[in-house]
Amino acid sequence: MPITIVGTRAHDLVDIASIVERITPHAGDSLAVASAYWDATACNAVLEIAARIGGPARLLLWTAGSTKKGWRAAREAVAGTAGQTLAPGLDLRFIDAPAGGGIFHAKLAGVVGADGEWRSALVGSANLTSAGRSRNVELGIAIHDEPRALEELRTWFDRQFDAALPASEIDWDAAIATAADTSEAAERLAAFTELGLARPSPAPDPR
Repeated sequence: MPITIVGTRAHDLVDIASIVERITPHAGDSLAVASAYWDATACNAVLEIAARIGGPARLLLWTAGSTKKGWRAAREAVAGTAGQTLAPGLDLRFIDAPAGGGIFHAKLAGVVGADGEWRSALVGSANLTSAGRSRNVELGIAIHDEPRALEELRTWFDRQFDAALPASEIDWDAAIATAADTSEAAERLAAFTELGLARPSPAPDPR
C-alpha cells in the first residue's frame, strides 16, 4: 500500500521515523525535514532520527517559528555558542516568509537514498515542537512507492532549501533579540480553553 494515514495524539517524529524505517530499511539514507514552528527539541529530534537511519540530515526552519528560548537552545545545542560550528551531519538552514506575504507553514519529512531520490515521505500537520511531538492531535500521510509524488516533494524541498540561509550565516544575536518571548499560539490556546467555546478533541482511537 503506497499511502499510510498516520493520526495520533502522540505524533512523535521518532515514531514517524520508525514508520519510515519499516518502509525503506536502507543503510545510509539521509533525512530532509521542513517545519514552520519549532522549539528546543527540533534539531535534536532530527539528529536522533538521522542517526537511526544512518545518514545526515537537512533541516529547514522558519525564522519566525520559534521563541527566544528556542533560538537560544538552537544556538547552544546545534550550532555552538559562536553559532558557526554545526553538529556533525546536520545542514541547518533558515527561511523567511514569502515576498508576497503570508508565512512559511510547511511540515515535511523525507527519507532520501544515496542516489538523491526520495524513498518515502511524510506530510502532515505536526510541527517540530514538543507539543507537536507529544500533546497535540495531529494528522499526517506517509507516502512510499509513489515515484511521481515523491519526486514532486523532492523538487519542492530542494527549491526551498536552496533558497534558505545556512545557519553559519545567521546573525544569532539579532535572531534572538527579534524572536518573541512566548508563543502567540499558546496565548490563544489559553484564552479559548478558558472560555470553553467548544468541546475537546476526542482521544485517539486505540486501534
